[in-house]
Amino acid sequence: MDVVKGFVGVVVISFILLAGRSVCAATRSFNTTTMTVARVVPLPAQAGISHATGICNATLNDQTGEVSFSGSFAGLNAPPTAVHVRGPAGEGAGPAPVIVPASTFTAAVSGTFSGSGTVTPDLVSAMISGLAYCEVRDTPNFPSGEVRGQLVSASPVPAVPPWALAILSMTLVGGAVRVLRERALRSPI
Repeated sequence: MDVVKGFVGVVVISFILLAGRSVCAATRSFNTTTMTVARVVPLPAQAGISHATGICNATLNDQTGEVSFSGSFAGLNAPPTAVHVRGPAGEGAGPAPVIVPASTFTAAVSGTFSGSGTVTPDLVSAMISGLAYCEVRDTPNFPSGEVRGQLVSASPVPAVPPWALAILSMTLVGGAVRVLRERALRSPI
């Protein structure tokens, strides 16, 4: 009877480990490096007159595709005309299509912004791969963006692949069965 209870316990723990991986992987956080004009692609002709900076934080639910982002900017040459997350494009590449526009932003040369939306599974993969960026645009000087920053994973802990968790679970189950079998053989009947 103890052998069966122990085996059931190990199987339950294995399923919890496998289920926990799915739950933990659902929400991912991203941050930008400091957003600057030097990261805008193509580099604006007026880049030398901008000393603006910004920062952007984003979350992504990789199961549903829901994205939300917020951040701040300072020192623009004019109030922003648009703020958005774009992709897919890596650092130094672009311009890329808008994937989530900001729903609010301060109409001043310094301020905050935020937005949310849902992206396709392909764009979820692109964001996870670091192929999305945040950009603040203003006109007339910077219609293609005054500051830009690539969104990078804020949690560098690598995800454990399902096959590795399966091997770990089988190893735990095998070890537990062996220990319980040895105990059963030692105990008097």
